[in-house]
Amino acid sequence: MDWRRRVAERFREVNGEHPMTVADDAYVSAQFVTLDALCAASGRDADGVRRSMLDGRLPLPGYLRSDGAEMVPADLFALAERAGGVDALEPAFTGYDRLRFGGPTSRDTCIDAVRARYPPRVSAPAGR
Repeated sequence: MDWRRRVAERFREVNGEHPMTVADDAYVSAQFVTLDALCAASGRDADGVRRSMLDGRLPLPGYLRSDGAEMVPADLFALAERAGGVDALEPAFTGYDRLRFGGPTSRDTCIDAVRARYPPRVSAPAGR
């Protein structure tokens, strides 16, 4: 799956098509970081972050530079980290809440369902 392309398509669905100028690229590059660089610096899988964006668990990039780079704030992960992770941002609900709201809670649809759909990959032990 080409997650980068899917994020770009979703970005354009939400924001429309607005070609960046040289001045736009310079401004964005001075104020934001590329998603790839931020993920590399924080030890995160960029495609995993893109999936989280498409699932609505993280915001889409603020800008797409003219070279296609996804530009995000340097503190993109700060809120989730301060809260102790995405789970801490979205506490589990009880059965009563499901009855009260008349259906699945946001935890059911935005976290549990996503994890069921995209289970973590298990790496094979070294030497095999």
